[in-house]
Amino acid sequence: MRRILSFVFLCLSATALPARAQVSPLGGCKVSFQESAQVEGFNQNHYKLHGQVHAQCDDVQLFAREAEVFRDTDRLLAWGDVLFVSQTNRIAAERLEYNTRTRTGTFYVASGTANMENRGIDRSFFGTQEPDAYFWGRTIEKLGPKTYKVTNGGFTTCVQPTPRWEIVTDSAVITLHEHVVLKNSLLKVKGVPLLYLPMFYYPINDEDRSTGFLIPQYGSSTVKGHSISNAFFWAINRSQDATFYHDWFSKTGQGMGGEYRFVGASGSGNSRVYIL
Repeated sequence: MRRILSFVFLCLSATALPARAQVSPLGGCKVSFQESAQVEGFNQNHYKLHGQVHAQCDDVQLFAREAEVFRDTDRLLAWGDVLFVSQTNRIAAERLEYNTRTRTGTFYVASGTANMENRGIDRSFFGTQEPDAYFWGRTIEKLGPKTYKVTNGGFTTCVQPTPRWEIVTDSAVITLHEHVVLKNSLLKVKGVPLLYLPMFYYPINDEDRSTGFLIPQYGSSTVKGHSISNAFFWAINRSQDATFYHDWFSKTGQGMGGEYRFVGASGSGNSRVYIL
């Protein structure tokens, strides 16, 4: 008890000095805070920090206004403007429960962005926008180094206040650089429900060719009206692939089609059929 009281006294008595970062190790991470922060100690392994808190865990950084540290179990509870930053992802949340040893945790009432530029996604899908996916959820769980689970949330690649398209879902499991699996999902176009998907698999791996649904595309024209285009890509093997299309047009109805491509030792070719 004397040790923790001494620790708290040193932190609190330093407020008259210039602010300097205090660092505390926690399960492979470094938790830092300003000397002006209020420290509430319970024992040498359990204390609260009231003030700007920063945790550095290898290439991951955590920021919050307040935190509670459990050094014996490598747990960090954070709340107040929580921000999680990695090389390609950012998550903001109301509060966070995080294990600094396993690098897993749960974000509550959270939203974030993931950069898709180097994940096998066609850059032209984003037009002049940055190639980012926007996601949100009642909870976002970090289950492993590359795996996240979103509950009661959704995602889109549109930045408009009313996105051109978005998918809302009961549950989504995201494995970075591999795939997304959604359950009980609904595709919306400009806020209007369009298609219910009981199960949806979408590849996001780093390879240029992978089987799965392509990102829906929205368009408009004076002849066909508003449109939403969906497609499924089948990577048959390294030399063959096929794409199946379904388009909805507000003025002319629906269109369906397919395209087959191949590359061989003696040449290459493709065939395409489309019915409106």
